[in-house]
Amino acid sequence: MSTTGSAFLGLTIGCARCHNHKFDPISQADYYAVTAVFQGVRHGERALRPADAAARAEQAEALRRELKPLDAQLASFQPVAQPLRVRLLDDSAPLAGEGARPA
Repeated sequence: MSTTGSAFLGLTIGCARCHNHKFDPISQADYYAVTAVFQGVRHGERALRPADAAARAEQAEALRRELKPLDAQLASFQPVAQPLRVRLLDDSAPLAGEGARPA
């Protein structure tokens, strides 16, 4: 309730849980009235399906079938770069074709 009050009302209403203040805009009765709104609320997640979900699933499967031969063709190519190969350079060592560097 304190988070909801701070976020949506811009007030700190946590103290109204236990007692009333003389000039506070939220009384203890108001605090529990708003708390009652949230009682019994179960939060959860569910997948929302569009009305044309079956048509979209069919279209996705058709596209997967269309991509399968293209993926096989791409797999046959040699990669231009070798991304997993790391080469470390030592700046203190002379480069190939150069003499020793001055210290």
